[in-house]
Amino acid sequence: LGGIIFNDNFGPTSHTGVQVTYAYHFYINRLNRISLGLSALGFQYKMDQRFFTLTNPDDNSISYQIEKTFVPDATFGAYVYGPKYAAGISAAHLFQSKLKINQNLDDNIIVRHYFLFGSYRFEFKNTPMVDIEPSILVKSIETVSPKVDLNLKFYYNDDYWAAFSIRPNDAFIAAIGLKIDNYYFGYAYDFTFSDLSSYTIGSQEIVLGINVGERVRRGRSFF
Repeated sequence: LGGIIFNDNFGPTSHTGVQVTYAYHFYINRLNRISLGLSALGFQYKMDQRFFTLTNPDDNSISYQIEKTFVPDATFGAYVYGPKYAAGISAAHLFQSKLKINQNLDDNIIVRHYFLFGSYRFEFKNTPMVDIEPSILVKSIETVSPKVDLNLKFYYNDDYWAAFSIRPNDAFIAAIGLKIDNYYFGYAYDFTFSDLSSYTIGSQEIVLGINVGERVRRGRSFF
């Protein structure tokens, strides 16, 4: 059971809300498990049109006001994992909620997103403190072709890690992290090299986490 309080700002738009997630893990056999997870979330979507710069200033779809709406949503996922591997599939924006922020637009919805993930962790007898975990993430929505992330993560003693990812024709990502007792810290930077690089210097992400009850019933950490 977990939760997220989030505030995401990008230009004139922002999302502020709460997400609650429950996942149930059950055994396939002594070493392998399946997890089924469901998230419910609600957020306020806000668009500040006061700072728009338009080619056509007389566009009737623009009100030049701050428009807000509340959006309910849900996500479902299934995950199978063992000591060295993991694979999962999930779908986000299940409700495909309509954004009621512009009365001039009839078809203004959040389209459903699909994700497919797989990873395998390699261990080495000569260097037992170091593991390497390559993984792949495939992302798709119904209106465009799938996109692929290729990832490589290095572990040291399970408490420290560094990772690198590439999105072909889009971006390169570098990340680091560490674990102290039940606490986690992570940092990632996204270097964009697509045509968007003319408009952005990349993005940063900071993650702080805690595993509650880890010593009582230890599962696999997904950080």
